[in-house]
Amino acid sequence: MGTADLDWTIDEDNSLIHPSAPGVEAPANRVTIGDLNFSAAGSGVGVTVTPERETPAGLTTITHSATQNIVQLNSVSCNAGGLHTDNSYLRVFDLESFGIFGSFDVVEVEIGIETAVGAGGMQPADMNLYLWDDADPFTFANLTPIGTAAVSVADQNLTILTVPVAGTAPAGSNLVVEFFTPDGQTAGNSLFVGSNPDGQTGPTYLAAADCGVTEPTDTAALGFPDMHLVMNVTGDTDGGPVACDAPEDIPWASVAPNAGTTAPGDTDTVNVTFDATGLVAGTYTAALCVNSNDPDPGPGNGTDLVVVDLELVVEQPTDVSLSGISGSSNAAMLPAVFALLAVLVLGFGLITRRRSVN
Repeated sequence: MGTADLDWTIDEDNSLIHPSAPGVEAPANRVTIGDLNFSAAGSGVGVTVTPERETPAGLTTITHSATQNIVQLNSVSCNAGGLHTDNSYLRVFDLESFGIFGSFDVVEVEIGIETAVGAGGMQPADMNLYLWDDADPFTFANLTPIGTAAVSVADQNLTILTVPVAGTAPAGSNLVVEFFTPDGQTAGNSLFVGSNPDGQTGPTYLAAADCGVTEPTDTAALGFPDMHLVMNVTGDTDGGPVACDAPEDIPWASVAPNAGTTAPGDTDTVNVTFDATGLVAGTYTAALCVNSNDPDPGPGNGTDLVVVDLELVVEQPTDVSLSGISGSSNAAMLPAVFALLAVLVLGFGLITRRRSVN
């Protein structure tokens, strides 16, 4: 959370945007086997640090993280005495929900590190890229590899680690990023990823077979709802159009106010009005482009460009018979205009409305 006023404006983009896929639901599966269990690096209240980071010029960074804060003692791993077994930390990125409609060429991934202490000052890890069809269960067997990079993690605390890794996610795909830490008990390696409780636009997933969690599972379902992994993915989007590159008026939606200044810690309410007058039955999609003076580049939550998807579903009217009406042979048409009042939380959710057209 910053200390300066946030100046913002909202532009409309009538480009086609598909609604985001619903979040993956994973069953609760918290098991302790022997001395291994999901636990933090210690107890008590830890300090919070916001590491400095830079985005390469000309590239796009996407993230589910509301902030880049790394909070000490906020993350867990499957470990015994702090020495971890195999742990996988994953996030799913629906490219279109981030306004990317062409291919996305990944060049690097940033991962938060709460603490890393390895034998001899280093320890191994892997950054893996996959594709996933959300019509299938979210399991490792249903992930298609598109890139991987081995990394030697130096001892560090409360930092963001940048890992160069290459892979191309096609247009319309779901990109899955996994940070994998292999068993470090024999070598004496300890690593806890960096996270915070500040909010996220998609779940953080964790898998650790030695603690009974063999498939990626939402950390909230494991009993750790505030473990929001800090992970940023940077790549090239030259392969296709990006939402809000060329905003244009949305004929069936309006916004008021469309600009303002939000004080630190405050929120503002934005009225979004949908108007189905003259529209034929069908689904209409567009986006609101929330631009601000946030110092971080967008698109994404907590950046200078936040893309908020809109969806209007116009349905055929239901036949209605009226009787006992005198004075005119022409029945009045019901108005097709309605208003949707929403609190626009930057970077979160899909504003949608269903309406019958007359």
